[in-house]
Amino acid sequence: MFLLPWDKPVPYDLLQEIIEFNIADKKEVTTFWRK
Repeated sequence: MFLLPWDKPVPYDLLQEIIEFNIADKKEVTTFWRK
């Protein structure tokens, strides 16, 4: 988890990397939560 300051631009490239990592990381997971 991380915080984004309200007064700074949103780092969309970083968000995209995080989302892509999580999709790849959970590709074979059959439960909602990681174990």
